[in-house]
Amino acid sequence: PVVLMVSALTTSKRVIEGVRAAAQVPECFLVVAGDGPCRAEVERAAASLLPGRHQLLGSVPRDRMPALYRQADVLLHMSQDEPFGIVYLEAAATGLAVVAHDCRVTRWILEDSAMLVDTSEPATVAAGLRAVLEPTARLDLGRRARQRVLTDWTWERQARRYRDFLESLLEQAERSPT
Repeated sequence: PVVLMVSALTTSKRVIEGVRAAAQVPECFLVVAGDGPCRAEVERAAASLLPGRHQLLGSVPRDRMPALYRQADVLLHMSQDEPFGIVYLEAAATGLAVVAHDCRVTRWILEDSAMLVDTSEPATVAAGLRAVLEPTARLDLGRRARQRVLTDWTWERQARRYRDFLESLLEQAERSPT
């Protein structure tokens, strides 16, 4: 099974920690798409911990990303402080199961359509990966994630949310003395 990480290779994205977690799942192959200042460190960690079981792709053009997501079995995202996480929606839109850090943002975006774990502990992440790599779980999470994107993250729905937000600001401004 292929575990995909799509991320800038920076300290805050915690890709090296993802390599450590994937190394605890002997049956998986890790693919990392992205580049950044930690590339050499990620390469060393992957070569040491996942010999023959990894590939670093560097930057991948945006138009090739859907195909890359569809070739993977699970997306692993280790960032613990993701301001939004478009990567979750991109992966989910293709029906890819997601393992990510359990925090307010990921719960808001994915709700129960992802395996949310405390990514502070590689063993916990590895356990989450193993659980999601079970065929039934992987397919179920992927279907739920895709459905979540198709129903809750459409352009129409987002436009309504922005409209409602802006209208609430106008109402507050009208009620407040200047």
